[in-house]
Amino acid sequence: MKTTAIAWAAACLLSTTASARTQENAVGLRLIVVATEAEAVDARARIAAGESFATLARDLSLDASSAAGGYIGRLAVADLRDEFREAVENLGAGALSPVFRLGADFALLHALTPSEEAWMAERDAGMEHARNRRYAEAAERFEQALALAEPFGERDARLAASLNDLAEARRLRGDGAGAAPLYRRAVAIWETALGGDHPDVATALNNLAEVYRSDGNPAEAEPLYRRAVTIWEEALGADHPAVATGLNNLGLALHAVRRSDEAEGAFRRALAIWERSDDAASPNVAAVLHNLANLLRARGDDAGASIEAEALLERSLAILEQALGPRHPGLVQGLDNLATLERDRGDDAGAALRYERVLEILWSTGPDAPGVVGMLDALTDLVALGFIRGDGLDAARDTFHETISRFPDPELHVAVAGILLSAGMAEAGESILAAAAVRFPDAWAARFRLGSLYAESGRPGPALDEFRRAVELSATDSARYRALMRIGGVHLDRDDLDAAESAFTSAAALGPDDPGAAVSLGRLHLRRSRWNDAARAFEQAAAMDAAGADAHSLLADAYLRLDRPADARAAAQRGVDLDPSHRRAHYLLGQALIRSDNPDAGRRRLEEYARLESEERARQARVLESVRFGADALDTLAAGNDDDALALLENGIDRFPEAVRLRLALGLAEIRLDRPEAAIAILGRIVEDGLGDDSVIHRNLAAAYAMLGEPALSRRHRALYLERIRVELEAQLPG
Repeated sequence: MKTTAIAWAAACLLSTTASARTQENAVGLRLIVVATEAEAVDARARIAAGESFATLARDLSLDASSAAGGYIGRLAVADLRDEFREAVENLGAGALSPVFRLGADFALLHALTPSEEAWMAERDAGMEHARNRRYAEAAERFEQALALAEPFGERDARLAASLNDLAEARRLRGDGAGAAPLYRRAVAIWETALGGDHPDVATALNNLAEVYRSDGNPAEAEPLYRRAVTIWEEALGADHPAVATGLNNLGLALHAVRRSDEAEGAFRRALAIWERSDDAASPNVAAVLHNLANLLRARGDDAGASIEAEALLERSLAILEQALGPRHPGLVQGLDNLATLERDRGDDAGAALRYERVLEILWSTGPDAPGVVGMLDALTDLVALGFIRGDGLDAARDTFHETISRFPDPELHVAVAGILLSAGMAEAGESILAAAAVRFPDAWAARFRLGSLYAESGRPGPALDEFRRAVELSATDSARYRALMRIGGVHLDRDDLDAAESAFTSAAALGPDDPGAAVSLGRLHLRRSRWNDAARAFEQAAAMDAAGADAHSLLADAYLRLDRPADARAAAQRGVDLDPSHRRAHYLLGQALIRSDNPDAGRRRLEEYARLESEERARQARVLESVRFGADALDTLAAGNDDDALALLENGIDRFPEAVRLRLALGLAEIRLDRPEAAIAILGRIVEDGLGDDSVIHRNLAAAYAMLGEPALSRRHRALYLERIRVELEAQLPG
């Protein structure tokens, strides 16, 4: 059994007089080191009989290179130490050295063939891209490596490794459907090459199960996890960390299918293994503790379970703090869950402290950075002041700009600007974004959000400049995809169809599971009267799981233009099924029915379309009227006519009870006029009626209760405010 790892690899193989040489006489080498000559002779015989050198290196070798299948690099023969040079110098490509003594141990070497070296070069390049989250580039290199591995044969573990690599790249790009068949093929090859009870088979099964679970199919993942755990137990022992990992994953799958008792058993077994190990204070243990706590929290009315869950979360948090430090983002989920438990048992002050710590971790850059929570309090107060056009707005805005300028995190600037823009404070939001783009010229989020603002406000030239810079700065496929989609949209709005098509086509290659690019290409084809191309694009979009009513409605439109009314009818019906209020889908379904010789049904559908259109026009008219009503009231308030303004707002609420902005304006006005009871009644009713639940409401409810001398209720809304502002900040980031 392999017991220790030594380090003969790389530098230890070179002679003390080695100097820089060309790679003309270099050879790629794999190494196996074992304790006895008999073990080495047996390993050589097994390799000669067809077993994989790399697999045996992982299983048997004492050298540190075992994890890489014994690969020690491409080395110049003349630079090797004497014992290695003698073993290698007459070794042809693909050949196996005799067993030779290496210190107190015994070793053998394998010289890689040119095809294997080419395969490893592509694989290493793919690994480098993957480490840097460039998954599209990683997938391309892994595809090339896979093509080079195919000639190794269906029984070769290297082929399985390449399949697994490409599957991982696809999974990390969100392409679970593309990853799953590769994982399945890798499992089959490893089973044939290594045997069904080999730990590598268990690893592949676990990876495939992870795809199923992340794609929302935990029931399919469960048997794969169970088999992986069984293999690891038999091959590595019941207390091996791999067994604990598998049990933790199995617990997650069981919890997802509501088999909580079995899930609890799996989590507790995993925890017991870790606690008996030498790694009992690792982040792996913290993860199991966290998952078990979440399961216990879900039991709701079980007081004992809640108490144990809180203790487990505290323990998990302590481990993570020790391992990662007190300001690491890995602490956030545990702090969030502890805050929720504290709120549930009425400890709002404790919950607020947890939420404040979360905000400081997420948005502060160190112990000497300005206080994030104080800045967010000022932001929320500025939004409230801007909403009612209160006195001192300009001064408050200037003060806030100075405050936010002290923070060095570009994403915080983007999120704050987004909140201001969402509140209708366009000038303030744009000012912060523009300053961020200058101060942080390489910040993708600032460029993307500023480009979006320019595009939405009718400034296509500056928008394209920002989006192009965002493409250059994109660190992930997802970021590049989003920027390319916006570039395509701007070009489409400008009728620059060639440029739009180029951008959408590039985006489609990066987002294979997102229907957006296909829908956009289809719209472009419709503009060019290329009905067949449009239909193919919409068919591709409609086939995706994320496709909504728009994709099916557009497909129906293309089919009608191609005189395919039966297909149009099916597509439009699917759009109506997905969204019964989708007006365009009803209209196209009516047209398709008429053209399918079913005029009565078609006319009824067109009548439904007309009804929905009328309702939408009426709704929009009410919105506009309520906005005008609110503007008049706020103008009156700004003029100092408080009673008249309040009367106007109350009248508006009677006429437009669905207009949340009128209610919010009235509640904020009552706060400004030092009438906390009235403010609580109005703002509290917004929350109770499910019309609003944002940070501005809860911060002002906290203030109103404090004005009334109700500290417990003030603390409750303070905690809710901190929770909401964190969510709102994250929602403003473009991804």
